[in-house]
Amino acid sequence: MSEHYEVHALKYARMENRMRGNNFLFDDRADAPSPIEFFVWVIRNDARTILVDTGFESREAAARGREIEIEPAAALAAIGIAPESITTCILTHLHFDHAGGLHQFENANIHLQAPDARYSRSQSARSDRKCWGPSFTNQVRHLLSAGSPWERIIATSRLRRDAACGA
Repeated sequence: MSEHYEVHALKYARMENRMRGNNFLFDDRADAPSPIEFFVWVIRNDARTILVDTGFESREAAARGREIEIEPAAALAAIGIAPESITTCILTHLHFDHAGGLHQFENANIHLQAPDARYSRSQSARSDRKCWGPSFTNQVRHLLSAGSPWERIIATSRLRRDAACGA
């Protein structure tokens, strides 16, 4: 097995009308433009392919004023990766823009931080629209519901104290 990996950053969406004040506290130029781009990442070699984050889809983009340039699954297909071939997905955290496409990767074991796994099952998560939004909330509920593949979720040690949506 080759220890050489390729890393691909796949841009799939953007938001042009974001302001610096949305990203930075106490910024003297808070009203200046600060567009943002959205990416999913692929780490692969001859033996394995790992998806880092799943991105979000057109429906969620429209609801949040983001512009999809290419659906994340289509971006993967453009470099020869079928969504059903993904067996490992690492979610950096459970915001809609990082994990909103969970349902597209039904064969993947999902790795996420233990605080996010706990939060995703909490009552607070059900009403957290800032981080989640309605369609994303439904995806996570389905994934974590009775009879769903909860065994696909692999909670890892905490990597960052503030990474969990509810932290």
